[in-house]
Order: sequence, then C-alpha cells, then structure tokens
Amino acid sequence: AFSEALVREKDPDTVLNAACHFTVNTGGFRMAWIGLYDDTGTLKVRAHAGADAGALDIIERLMLAEPPAGCRFTADALLRGHHAICDNIATDPHAVGWRSEALTRHYRSMASLPIMSSGRPIGVFSLYASEADVFDEQEVRLLDNVATDISFALEVLRRDLERQQAEERFRLVVENIREMFWISDPNGVAEFVRPAYSTIWGRPL
Repeated sequence: AFSEALVREKDPDTVLNAACHFTVNTGGFRMAWIGLYDDTGTLKVRAHAGADAGALDIIERLMLAEPPAGCRFTADALLRGHHAICDNIATDPHAVGWRSEALTRHYRSMASLPIMSSGRPIGVFSLYASEADVFDEQEVRLLDNVATDISFALEVLRRDLERQQAEERFRLVVENIREMFWISDPNGVAEFVRPAYSTIWGRPL
C-alpha cells in the first residue's frame, strides 16, 4: 500500500516527492506541491509534481506575501490545522489574486491539507484539479488520509533522526570520557559497559 511505502522510506524528500507524484500520476490531479516550515519559520516548497516553473514562482511568491501565506486556502490549512477547499477558482473571491494564472494552467479547483507534527501544522499539501467541484466528501477524506500518512512518515523519520543523534552523542561521550563507568538494570545486571573496561581492569565486567 502507498501509506506503508511512505512509512518505510528513510529520506524525507523522497517521501514528499512520492506523495506529490502519487496524487498527480495515480490520483489524476493536475498539480501537487508540499511546503514545510524551515528552521527560520519560512514556508518553503519541498516537493512538487505537475508544476511548471511559472507556477512554482507564483506559489513561492504567495507564500512570502503575508504570513503564513498569500493564498487564503493555504493560510487556513496552516492556521486551523484543517483542510481548506476552493471548489471553483473561477468564481471564488478568495482566489482573485492568483486566479488568472491558475486558470491559464487549467487549474479549476484546489485543496490545501495541513501536514501535522505533535498536534500543530508544520506544512501544507496542496493539490489542483482540472475541473471544478471535484473535492466531494469522499475525495477529501481520502486526501486527508494521504496528508496524515505524510505527517506520520515525517514524524517517524524525525524520531529516528533524534534517536541517531542521541546515540552519536552518547558514543562520543563514551569514547572521550576518562572515568570508568557502566550502566546496570535494577537487578544489577550490566546493560552497557564502557569498552575500555576490560583494558583498564584486565578482565570483563
């Protein structure tokens, strides 16, 4: 299943690109992009599928236009942590700032879905369809599930990275500390022994 493939993947950018390409190539959407907040709190496009260079320029300009984004639907997803739907770009007053560019590219409707971590939005997953009124209840539920899968996959990767970093810090401490030490469980059974123990004492613990 697609969700299982996302969780198995070990590279965040591969996860994001796979989600975009899946929704465009399999889901039939005209364009998809994912933006995540960087370390400075700026929303940046991290992955996309079906977008031309002009569309990406417009998206990046909108993201910088006003916090958190110049697109009302993207902003709603980021601020509320809930999907935001534009059923008809040609008539929705909230699409007026970017309507002509969207219609030129045959984008007729769009959806923005939040990517979450620890209960707060850390980014957005946006999709554009070539027809109006395609985001019915069933479609939105499926897309919410994809956004949840992306969120979960990124959270698993984040935790793995934090664990690896903690293990590396521990390794550096162990290798450089001068004192002899070991870690035991409540029954006194050694769970970890500094590698130099046997060298120092001439016998294993």
